[in-house]
Amino acid sequence: MLIQALEYAGHIKLLYLLLLFGPLAFSSFKALSALIPTIPWFGFSLLSQTMTHHKLGLHYETYVIPFIFAAAILGLRKDFLKFGLKGIRGSLKKIIVFDIIFLIAASPLTSVSFLFPGYASIYFGEHERSLNEIIGMVPANASIFTQNNIFPQVSYRVNAYVLPTIHLNTTIRDIVIDFANQTVDKVEYVLVDNKTDPITMSLAISLLETRPQFKLIASRDNGTILLCHCEP
Repeated sequence: MLIQALEYAGHIKLLYLLLLFGPLAFSSFKALSALIPTIPWFGFSLLSQTMTHHKLGLHYETYVIPFIFAAAILGLRKDFLKFGLKGIRGSLKKIIVFDIIFLIAASPLTSVSFLFPGYASIYFGEHERSLNEIIGMVPANASIFTQNNIFPQVSYRVNAYVLPTIHLNTTIRDIVIDFANQTVDKVEYVLVDNKTDPITMSLAISLLETRPQFKLIASRDNGTILLCHCEP
């Protein structure tokens, strides 16, 4: 059972570990005791069948990154105490080289990233300006239900919610649908963007079709951005 769980998307999990430990040239393994706090998360994520638990780009990796860096520092300190400054120069050079390689290969900020081709470069065009204008139409104290990539811009609100469509193809699909149905009934606004997340747009429309109290109050970029308001 455990073996089957580990083998599920095994290549993705190996890549996940490579991307976490590789930029420091695997120096963290020189101080294994500092990595003990990471065991619970790695145990959970590597056995999980939910792709987001072992794929970079969300917040989950922040559970282990501080310990990976601390272990690398402690590992270099061991080398320094044992061999002196000359003894760790090679390790430091190796870390710099690995950093450059992983920055080019994996960072979404580089145009040649091949590990994450789905990531978009930072760009603020007409579509983004339209979306920013729509967000500004929502009162600061209003409740809102939106999609993952828009949520950070409204997350300062106490009553802001995100449509968790990333879990629709997992074993908790029914829970996601129930959550969406319950949440949409207690918010004032629903904001979706078909251009950046058509799956969420589709789910939102299916939810709103059965709720006539929601009215379309704003649309931008040929209908790809929709803002609906719940009228009392």
